[in-house]
Amino acid sequence: IVYSATTNAVLANILVNGEPESLAISPNGQYAVTANSSGNSATIIDLNTLTVASHVPLSAQWPFEVQITPDGQNAILATAEQVYSVVSLATMRETKVISSPGIGSTSATVTFGKVFNVVFDYTNFVISPDSSTLITVSHQVGQYGIRLLDFDMPPILVQVL
Repeated sequence: IVYSATTNAVLANILVNGEPESLAISPNGQYAVTANSSGNSATIIDLNTLTVASHVPLSAQWPFEVQITPDGQNAILATAEQVYSVVSLATMRETKVISSPGIGSTSATVTFGKVFNVVFDYTNFVISPDSSTLITVSHQVGQYGIRLLDFDMPPILVQVL
C-alpha cells in the first residue's frame, strides 16, 4: 500500500510475488525493492509510476532482508539458504550469489505432512559507503565473528575474541 501522509489517501495497492519480509528504497528514490520470503523472489517497484517494474526470481530460498548499495546499482538480499543474492537494478536480474554460512536459517515444525511455525533466525548486514563490501556477523558454530564480503573476492572472517 502506498499512502500519502499529506492527503491521508491511499495512492496505490501494489501486489508482490510472495510474502514481503523487508523493503528498501534506492538512494535516488526511483525504486523500492521487497524481499519476498514465500515467493523466493525480489519485487522491484517503480516509485514514479507506482507499478511493479519486475518480479525477479532468486536462486536461493527464503529471502528475508534487502538493502540497496549506496551507489544505487544493486539490491542485496540475504536468504535463509546461507547466501546473498545480488540483483542489478539496471537489468532487474540476479547477477551473483555469494555464499556466507552463518547468516540465517529457517526451522519449521512439521505435523501430519503440514508445515507450521516457520521461524527465521538471521543476522543483519550493512554495505560499505563505497558499495564494494558487505559486512555481517557470522553465527556459524566455531566461527563467530565479523564477515567481510568484497563483491569481487572470497569472504574474509574476522574473529572477535
